[in-house]
Amino acid sequence: MLIEDMNMLLDRRTVISYFTNEPSLKEILTDEPVAVAKIRITKEGGLIIINWVKDYDSEAGGKTSAVTIDLKGTKTLEFFKELIKIHSVVVDGILLSTAIISFTFRYHHNEHQQVSELISRFGKELEGFSVPFMGPSSGIIDSLKEISFTVPLHYMEVISTVPPNIMSITKDNVIKTFGNNWLREVKYLLGEETHAVYYERNEVLREDLTTTEISKSEKIYETTFDNPIINFFFDECTRQSIAPLGMGQRLNGRTFTYYVIVPEFHLSGFTSIMLAAFQKMHEWKMNIQYSNEISSL
Repeated sequence: MLIEDMNMLLDRRTVISYFTNEPSLKEILTDEPVAVAKIRITKEGGLIIINWVKDYDSEAGGKTSAVTIDLKGTKTLEFFKELIKIHSVVVDGILLSTAIISFTFRYHHNEHQQVSELISRFGKELEGFSVPFMGPSSGIIDSLKEISFTVPLHYMEVISTVPPNIMSITKDNVIKTFGNNWLREVKYLLGEETHAVYYERNEVLREDLTTTEISKSEKIYETTFDNPIINFFFDECTRQSIAPLGMGQRLNGRTFTYYVIVPEFHLSGFTSIMLAAFQKMHEWKMNIQYSNEISSL
């Protein structure tokens, strides 16, 4: 599985929690069970997609609810934007319970000072601010399993072949920089550009102003990319208020493999999105490689 190959590449993990005073969030979350969420940055500001389930039963299913809320002008959006400015930070999950919001994220130890400075700043500004965990990361899978204890999550992995017209060393910034053998974890999407942490498998072909070095010895970088499949998933999940928690990808030659983490109770809706992508972008020759509950990985 792709997620196993990426599991331990970021070596630090932190959980940050605080009280949410934003009226729109408090109104939605009052007396509701724990929810999982995804924040999406937009040119106008940002929004949060919240998914929760009432009376969840893994066999019988449950009544699911989803909502998208504008976060423009909120402390939560300000905090999130500052968090993801740290180049190696990948947010594994956002949980909400009544008035409490909790961020779980991984990062590289070279940027621990930046994380500490963020905590020092927002610890004074956010009510009930706490750091329930900070320490060595035991991997993506363990991080997601911990979240999945509260809100069940599902892992789907797809393998495909990059069409020849897409893969161009003269037009594609990623191919020009990293070649065709790398791993990456998605950080966030802004417009048509997706920000990601890259794990180079060979040697960097070139470096430019759009590429930030995180660890030269471990060949870890941050840069942006534009991929029609990933853009489609982001847009459709936003349209249907489905919160995808994580996306990882690998390119090896022309073989493109990717995974998506989604709430278990929205698996049917996301599967429909995935199958629509297969049909819309049939030239990629996509097929499902693996699908299972996070708790079973």
